Amino acid sequence: MYFIALNINPNAVILRAGRNSTSVVSSGMIKKTELALVLLALLSLVLRVSSVPGSEWIATAAFALLALYYLVFARRRFDPASLPANGAASLSLQREPAFRRILAVAAGIIFCIALTGILFVLNYWRLASFFWCLGMFFTVPVGALALAKHMLQPSSFYLWLAIRAGVLLLAGIGLVAAQM
Repeated sequence: MYFIALNINPNAVILRAGRNSTSVVSSGMIKKTELALVLLALLSLVLRVSSVPGSEWIATAAFALLALYYLVFARRRFDPASLPANGAASLSLQREPAFRRILAVAAGIIFCIALTGILFVLNYWRLASFFWCLGMFFTVPVGALALAKHMLQPSSFYLWLAIRAGVLLLAGIGLVAAQM
């Protein structure tokens, strides 16, 4: 019997396709995928600015894949090792993983909307300004929350989330300013 299944656990995403084939997607692979998609998006912007024929298709594919990546793998942003090991942890430590998960999912959705807005602006599609403004408007609070939380409790999760939000905000503003 041939089947395809997707099992998500806190340690890895297990993909099964076929009869007995199993591959484990680790968090390191997810980080490498994000890096590859970001570099592809930057390359597509360089090609687009250089007026290379066909760069519109590459930019559309790169930004759409990056937006889809942030939408699908948003929940994998939090570190499962930071969960409290014993039941005697303080209430603030017990609430911390929930806040991280909520912030990670919200950031994934908002980054997807912001990247969709940038994609619409690049291709001069309808509703470009709406998606761009919506994405940039909600990227600011996510970045500010992550930065404030990093100041209170230093964590690489909050730092990198704030850096991603800042880079996305600067890229969106710079892109619109360059097209005016």
